[in-house]
Amino acid sequence: MLTFDSTSHVYRWNSRRIPSVTQTLEPLFDWSSIPPGILEHKRQVGIAVHHAIHLELSGGVDPATIHPDCLGYFEAWQRFRDENKFEPILTEFQVTSDELGEYYRYAGTLDQYGLLQGQPALIDWKTSMLLNIEAVGAQTAAYLKALKRMGLASLSDRRFALKLSKAGLYRLDPYRRLDDDWQRFVYQRKRWNAHASA
Repeated sequence: MLTFDSTSHVYRWNSRRIPSVTQTLEPLFDWSSIPPGILEHKRQVGIAVHHAIHLELSGGVDPATIHPDCLGYFEAWQRFRDENKFEPILTEFQVTSDELGEYYRYAGTLDQYGLLQGQPALIDWKTSMLLNIEAVGAQTAAYLKALKRMGLASLSDRRFALKLSKAGLYRLDPYRRLDDDWQRFVYQRKRWNAHASA
């Protein structure tokens, strides 16, 4: 029932367009101070890093094939995985939920869900250290709620933003206020419908 057009980045449920988690939360991200060329370059780096990580988990990737602009981020992810004994269960996994009712259904593709030092955790990779903390909290809450709705996770599972740096370092930031983060997402999801029907 859920389909995704990667070219237009459009999710549909039973042929009806529904917003992605990131589209829903777009008003919380302000990129106006970043020149368009730099912003696009960062976006492409993020896509490439995600792809490299996915290949690594799908059977391996030759680091020599990774662009120099992306290699440090990839090495940061490897360091995180090894130092934290992270065992992926789901990677680049599409989710959907009607937690708010069918009219407010949403979808998205989470980065990773797995065992972090033996405990279930949802991990969202970021290749920028400059982030809207509240927006990322809402993003991970929406993914976890969807996983729970699909019977694949518990609401007690932990959520983290994994911030990867070009220097090969990482920072793992936890999100502990699920109710607050979820309500922030709910507000933006309802706003999306209001604008779409205006």
